[in-house]
Amino acid sequence: MTSTEKMKVALESIKEIYPKKMILNGSQTATIIGISYRTFARLIENQNYDRLPKYRSEEVIRANGLKNTKYYFNIFDIAEFLIKN
Repeated sequence: MTSTEKMKVALESIKEIYPKKMILNGSQTATIIGISYRTFARLIENQNYDRLPKYRSEEVIRANGLKNTKYYFNIFDIAEFLIKN
């Protein structure tokens, strides 16, 4: 299989689960790459960024004043990550 074919297969598998999404959040990405959300949070906490696809994050202040970080993953970056691993 060529890398282009692998990319198509990975994208199709993502689109089967989330058909109309181009950007996924942290829990959706954890589901796709096969880890629990707690493991995802531990990877972020321990700064093991090489074990996750490329992402961007945004800090948001909740109504109760606590900080919350939102993570955004592009499906193409997730597919590329799945091909490599």
